[in-house]
Amino acid sequence: LQHGALYPEYLENISCVIALFGIADVRKWGFKHFVGQDKSPDALRILDLVSPITHVTSKTVPTLIIHGTADPTVPFSQAEALAEQLKESSVPHEFISVEKGEHAFPITPHPRNQQTDLRPAVLEFLEKHL
Repeated sequence: LQHGALYPEYLENISCVIALFGIADVRKWGFKHFVGQDKSPDALRILDLVSPITHVTSKTVPTLIIHGTADPTVPFSQAEALAEQLKESSVPHEFISVEKGEHAFPITPHPRNQQTDLRPAVLEFLEKHL
């Protein structure tokens, strides 16, 4: 159990992360959902806190990023930026870009992921890092 954590009843020993079409840097995209038009120092601090990219360090666990290049909801550039930050921090990571893939696709073949079966890649990543 983790004392002082928001949910102390849950362990936080994370072995790896799979980022599926997620927002990596709220400061650059999606900030209005968190702070509206507020540009105060407190609002900017909140954006730093909720942006996963700001928490990447050399101690970040291995990360698999999967994102569609045609995502109409979260720009593909968010995944590219996360991959670049992981690389700069020497974090083991894999980046799967799904050509013409849209948002919120399953890892099984589906029209939004151009019928791509991502299960083998996901399972291989998990077997390697769990």
